[in-house]
Amino acid sequence: MKRYLLSIVLGVCTLGILCTYYTYGAADHLPEYKLTTVQGDPKEGTVIELSGNYGGRMRSEPLSVTVDGSKYRSRETLRDQILGARSWVYNNKEMEQWIRDHRQFMRGKDYLEGFYKDEEWLIYVTGSTRVGLSVERLNLKTNEVQQYTTKIPVQVEKGVYNVVDVQKVKDKLHVITLQDTKAMQSQQPTLQYFHYVLNFDNGTLIQSEQITHWKNTKKNIETDYYTMYNAGAPNKYLAFTVTENKISDKKENSYTSERIATHIYVYSYQTGKLVALPDPKQQFNPRTNYYHEGDQILYTTYDNQLVQLSRYNLATGLEERDYATLKASQFGADEVQSVIVSGNRAYVSLMKGTSPKAVALDTADGSVRYVGEVSFEGPASERAKEMKLLQLYNLNISS
Repeated sequence: MKRYLLSIVLGVCTLGILCTYYTYGAADHLPEYKLTTVQGDPKEGTVIELSGNYGGRMRSEPLSVTVDGSKYRSRETLRDQILGARSWVYNNKEMEQWIRDHRQFMRGKDYLEGFYKDEEWLIYVTGSTRVGLSVERLNLKTNEVQQYTTKIPVQVEKGVYNVVDVQKVKDKLHVITLQDTKAMQSQQPTLQYFHYVLNFDNGTLIQSEQITHWKNTKKNIETDYYTMYNAGAPNKYLAFTVTENKISDKKENSYTSERIATHIYVYSYQTGKLVALPDPKQQFNPRTNYYHEGDQILYTTYDNQLVQLSRYNLATGLEERDYATLKASQFGADEVQSVIVSGNRAYVSLMKGTSPKAVALDTADGSVRYVGEVSFEGPASERAKEMKLLQLYNLNISS
């Protein structure tokens, strides 16, 4: 075996060199782009990523552009690709900070909805039909880690069982789960939400209840529902989005659907009641998106030329429709591409000719906090050609 060892090693090294040569050779001479600040605080632009393709070759090259420059998929190492598979974790600034500050506690924890954090505690909860609720908590003042498991009254042996929100209120731990109730009842939809209240110190189950009882009684209508993700900070409410989709063009193993309605429900931890919010728009608009930020439900509606911000105050019941407006023409842009709300900011991607732009608005009053434009980092004589080959159509925010 030893006499073949050198040949094997040489073969592996040669293969590695060839792979490196072709990988970096394919990425060679690709143009560089950058998101540059036009107005406002440059720090506001650090969370913005515009992604898409560069189409200057026989095949397109996927890339993303940030304030740090452009990043091509073909230049990624194996490590980059592995980490990219968990980008929902590493693109979350809150999670990233927890990993830096509490690496040992955070090991193996990557389900965002299972976290809760305040000034004293960092808590992580997972659930399963077999084990129940598993709670692990870190005292941020003493660095002491404690854990316990609580059996809960689950009547299903398998299927969906996810923790969707965790809140600590005084000496109680509140956990909301999504469960498949198919084995418990025949109604549709079968996925429902449950609320469990535990004694925070020892995990004793104090209360459990099913908080949603949604039924779909409309023919050819499919109902989908989601919780609006709210950061792991303390919150009094949990918001749900319920969409109705009309099914058409049925075939043997497939069908098409069109969203025809959206409803918002809010569960109050204080009252224990689930309430349907008034329809925030007189007419359903499929380009309306909803976000939960603290005591507010924010919603954005946009078309090619206009973005409108509205909000509903959960504490007061006050609704403000279209309290802020952004027009593409304000920034010399031709069209609005997409809108995302995150961290008290509304981020808007625009297109001006062949130049993508990004704007950050303060959701408090709609004021412009940042304007950035993608620039070509190369000779001015090549700018027109290289910008024309750049197609950035996705807006991503590292919250």
